Amino acid sequence: MLSVPKWGAYIHSLFFLYIKGHFYEKERKDKKTDERILIIRNVSV
Repeated sequence: MLSVPKWGAYIHSLFFLYIKGHFYEKERKDKKTDERILIIRNVSV
């Protein structure tokens, strides 16, 4: 019986982090692509 609330809280926290990360990526998408380009340039050189 105790494992059910723990799983509920665990799934809830994962869901919250997923939503938060999704919106965070939408805001930072341009900056992330710039960082990827810089990383690719550094690796190719």
